[in-house]
Amino acid sequence: AEGPHVVDFGISGGDAFGCVTTTTEAAVAILNQPENYHIQVHTSSHPDGAVRGQIASTGEWDLSLVGARVVGIGDADGFVTLSLEVSNSGRACLNSVAAERIGPITRIGLYAAAEGVTGPEVANLTFGPAHDGCTTIIPRSAAAMVLASPAGHYVQVSTTQFPNGAVRSQLTNGS
Repeated sequence: AEGPHVVDFGISGGDAFGCVTTTTEAAVAILNQPENYHIQVHTSSHPDGAVRGQIASTGEWDLSLVGARVVGIGDADGFVTLSLEVSNSGRACLNSVAAERIGPITRIGLYAAAEGVTGPEVANLTFGPAHDGCTTIIPRSAAAMVLASPAGHYVQVSTTQFPNGAVRSQLTNGS
């Protein structure tokens, strides 16, 4: 839906680069509810808008997964580090997955449950041999719940030897 013009980036001609000043009220409103705003680019051939992108809020976590955090029996000496990013647009991305002393990874999942409890899978984060990639969490409300209550979610890696979880890390608030 179209809304009022909130911030004018004042860009004309070639490169779109730099910063602009806006009101404190506009900046606070965008920061508090980014999903209610979009950026739209206008051109001379498309004065009503050539492209548009929704602003999304994201959460990022650098995690260290260990077997001691798995409910039940995990891989005692296994260790995985990874970076997780979740957006209220419904996307979840993994980056920089590194594993030590752990068997072949069969699944990486994002789950909903507090520390010490198992819960349902929110998203399958298993991507190719390098395990880096993105997926869309359906419904978006699941992504919004991760952002609203990160400590109520965890990432768990399963292997052939530990199909119910080799290593795990809880997300934390304020990451």
